[in-house]
Amino acid sequence: MTSTEKIVELDQKTISFLLNKRINQSIRKLDVLAARVSDPCLKVLVVGDIKTRKQSLITALLNHKILPMELQMERVMFCEILNVRENSGEEEIHVIKDLEKYDRKDPTTYSIISLANLYSTISDYDKEIVCIKAYCKNCRYIQESLLHDEIVDIALIDCSNFLHDTIKITNAFMFVASSENNIVSSVEKLLSSNTFDGNNNSFIVLNQFGNIADKVKCNQMITNWILESCPKIKRDVELFHFLPAKKISFNVANDLYQLRESLGNLVTKKITRTKLVPAQDYLRSLVIDIGIVAEFNLYMATCESEKFERLLEEDKIAYEQLSKNLDEISSKARKYGRTTSNFIYKNTRDRTVNAIAKMEHMPNINKIDFHGVLSTLSFANHVRDAMIKEISEEISRCEKISKRQVDICISKINSLAEQLEGEFNEISLEEMYSGTTLSAYIIQIYFLEFFYFKQCRDQNTTDDRSLTISATSKILTMANLLGVTNFLGLPKTQRWVSRLLCIAGVGLFVKYVICNVRISIIRKIALKIRDHLNQTNFVDNEAARISMQSDVKIDLSIEYLEKRIKQTVLAAQKRRLGTLTAYKGTIESSEFFKITYRRGEKIFYSLDSICNMTDDLEF
Repeated sequence: MTSTEKIVELDQKTISFLLNKRINQSIRKLDVLAARVSDPCLKVLVVGDIKTRKQSLITALLNHKILPMELQMERVMFCEILNVRENSGEEEIHVIKDLEKYDRKDPTTYSIISLANLYSTISDYDKEIVCIKAYCKNCRYIQESLLHDEIVDIALIDCSNFLHDTIKITNAFMFVASSENNIVSSVEKLLSSNTFDGNNNSFIVLNQFGNIADKVKCNQMITNWILESCPKIKRDVELFHFLPAKKISFNVANDLYQLRESLGNLVTKKITRTKLVPAQDYLRSLVIDIGIVAEFNLYMATCESEKFERLLEEDKIAYEQLSKNLDEISSKARKYGRTTSNFIYKNTRDRTVNAIAKMEHMPNINKIDFHGVLSTLSFANHVRDAMIKEISEEISRCEKISKRQVDICISKINSLAEQLEGEFNEISLEEMYSGTTLSAYIIQIYFLEFFYFKQCRDQNTTDDRSLTISATSKILTMANLLGVTNFLGLPKTQRWVSRLLCIAGVGLFVKYVICNVRISIIRKIALKIRDHLNQTNFVDNEAARISMQSDVKIDLSIEYLEKRIKQTVLAAQKRRLGTLTAYKGTIESSEFFKITYRRGEKIFYSLDSICNMTDDLEF
């Protein structure tokens, strides 16, 4: 697994957190470096042995008498000489007892003395005094000023020894030795200190060099000896300065001018370089890191862009196919609904017509007892109720069949929505039908209707006469039979047979009449019910009612399906919009990281010229 693949597998949140943390650290570091580079204040520590005439050297460099030249005693305190600009233009001397608490704007942290009282203050030497800050005016032109040259502000710190506190706050060191003292021991003291390692910003000044007879030989000998003692030191002409004057004048002598110019160049070039080099190195490392991050993110953004571009193309094809499929789904659902509705209407109508046609042959009709002519009306009402009940039950059976068909249709419609967005909506099929309005009380039966019948319309009978005419013809037939018996001439037998036949004939007649009356009543009631149902268009109305009430549930199911279709379309559009937004984001990210990488590359190559710019600075 490559490093890139490992990085991809890391948690994105963790990477973001670590990267933000690193960026914040880099910003703080850059702020510190920027503050350090932009700070024009530099401190130069001037140290030396007794009788090196440091004060005279400082006075000559500044062209301003500040420190008493007669004072040659060892002091632990040190004196810092600054430009008067840093004290709001006021030339003052601040005596400080606690350097950490010193605040120029707070008079309670220091005491103010005049230049005239400086000698007595140092002579009395209060052990609590740790530092003296002297704010002095420029007595030279800007071009020759050492304290301020419009580029940097230099502060000279006069101290007899390498104090730890002074070393920490200074940027350069100027070690002053006198030719009248033991030069070797003085330089050995310098080289043995941790301050001077040959690479620091240090000067060695040999004062009163004019008292030496063979100046060239002494110069060469001291230079070689220092170079041999410290191999790190390079042969730099600005490192050693020999002042031949026995007494340094306020006038700008050649050697003194060279020293001031070298010190100025050290500050403006070398010390400035020491400020810029750390910033340069850090910026170079930072730009490299930014380049790596930008290159990696450019690679990732390019990959993501290609991926989203493929997804957009695939989504386009999928969206077109989805639209086509959704149209087919909606068409199928409506087709299922129409087919089911037509089946329910036809099935209900056929079964109802069949039930009405077979009313008089229903099994429960035969279970009704007929108790004679006197019970005709009661029998007729019971027959009517049984027929109406049977028709109502047939309608209920049609509703149950229709309910099952609706359930099957809804299941088919729901099966079409398995791949759609949204949730399945349960449709209750309870109480979906209002029931038939057919009632036995709608059809009234009257007693006199059974004594005069119109021609019977039943296809299974050929008797077109009324019940009274039929019964009379049967009586006449029996009388003819008795006439034949009398014709035979058997008196006793005739009487006996006649009586027997009369009794049997009467019984058969009564039974026959009763049977015909029962059948006739049933046919009459069935005929009346059919006439009423035909007049009210009962069959078509019931078929339409059941079909319409079934369509309500089917249409509701189709409505839910179309709602889910809309949700699916909206979800697809939302996904496509999200993919398109992400694709645009990756394009913008790619362009951003391209620009970032190019800018980082440009900055990286321009960093090499930063420190080289200090070589063009002149003091």
